[in-house]
Amino acid sequence: MKTYLPMLFISMLSTFSPYILASDWKALPAETQELLAPFQPEWSQFDQEKQTALITGAQRWLTMDAEKQRRSQDRFVEWQKLSPEKRAQLNRKMRQFRQFSPKKRQKLKRNMNRFKQLSPKQRQKLRKKFRNLSPEKKRKLRQRMKNR
Repeated sequence: MKTYLPMLFISMLSTFSPYILASDWKALPAETQELLAPFQPEWSQFDQEKQTALITGAQRWLTMDAEKQRRSQDRFVEWQKLSPEKRAQLNRKMRQFRQFSPKKRQKLKRNMNRFKQLSPKQRQKLRKKFRNLSPEKKRKLRQRMKNR
């Protein structure tokens, strides 16, 4: 039987999809019902958005291979270890990111991937260099990066 951890993870990562409408528990596919079983008692009390988010997350989970599921569970465990303040901060940043244009999101992803390709030592050096900049220089750098 599936563990409760994936369901919690699904509820955290799922996003709203207006194309899924299944307020009736019995209308869900069997494998989705099995995965979301811990939510069945309260299912009819959830609003449509929450139901849709859970269904979307379950569908995503069901399409992942075992390695992706394991990595996702590991990330969720790390998420749970964060303070409520840090989680709120990350949620705000994610909402902000989702409001960016697709072009800007793609640009940010490319920059992040370039950063991740650096060695840990190079990344640390860049972070230290940025931390040591004056507020004015940080602002100018951010503006320059924004206009790139």
